[in-house]
Amino acid sequence: MTSFEFLTSAWSWKPAVLFECAALLIAYAVVGHSKLTKFTISFVLGTVVFALALLSPLALLADRYLFSAHTLQHLLLAQIVPPLLLLGVPPALHRQALCLAFIKWILKKPFLTWSVGIMAMVIWHIPGLHSGMGEHSHGFTGMEMALVITGGLFWWPIITPVVEYRLSPLLAVFYLFSACLSTTLVGIIIAFAPPGLYPQYLHPHDPFGILPLLRNDWGLSPAIDQQIGGLLMWLPCCLVYLTAILATLVHWYNAPEEVEALPSAAIYENIK
Repeated sequence: MTSFEFLTSAWSWKPAVLFECAALLIAYAVVGHSKLTKFTISFVLGTVVFALALLSPLALLADRYLFSAHTLQHLLLAQIVPPLLLLGVPPALHRQALCLAFIKWILKKPFLTWSVGIMAMVIWHIPGLHSGMGEHSHGFTGMEMALVITGGLFWWPIITPVVEYRLSPLLAVFYLFSACLSTTLVGIIIAFAPPGLYPQYLHPHDPFGILPLLRNDWGLSPAIDQQIGGLLMWLPCCLVYLTAILATLVHWYNAPEEVEALPSAAIYENIK
């Protein structure tokens, strides 16, 4: 099998994923925000990335063959999809969500949202747990959905347009930078660990006959695969967090001084 044949034939049209994507887009349109705006573009893009992560050849590689593909899939689901979806939600809908007591409570506890988001990434990369999940397809499905949900909780205090529930700029910078340090540490441990940290990727079952393509043509030996996975946890993760830090600082710098001077309660009332 050639690379082109693999990339064009290894798509998996999972009904559950297609249903979830359709439900997201229909619900978004039903709530009355079907016009083409920057919010719509962001939400649709987040849905598309979600679908690609779970339906494209990346999903096949992540489930059966490559730890690096598995890590990339996790990064998309936890660090790209949630912020895109949240940025796609108009401010009015954010305020409606804050009518729920649970949402108000959790957004007031940034240590909890930070812990939930980061620990989800770390826990799923514990070798023993990861191997156990790999033996059950439903385990990987649960992992993927958990990453999107916990990623949403992590990013919500950073992205919400309701000022009273958004982290202050300096706290947001610390929140994001500490997340960068955490994923960097995990990535370094994985990248420099001996090959075989995740044994299911050493000699994967090859029902699709693509292992020679991966090992010989693409040069992805188990050692290189694991190193790439660690580097993905290290560098792209930090790039996402650093981009968010820069965006936070730019927004803070450009914020009108008179708005910054208002008490948070007054700001919230003005937004309402």
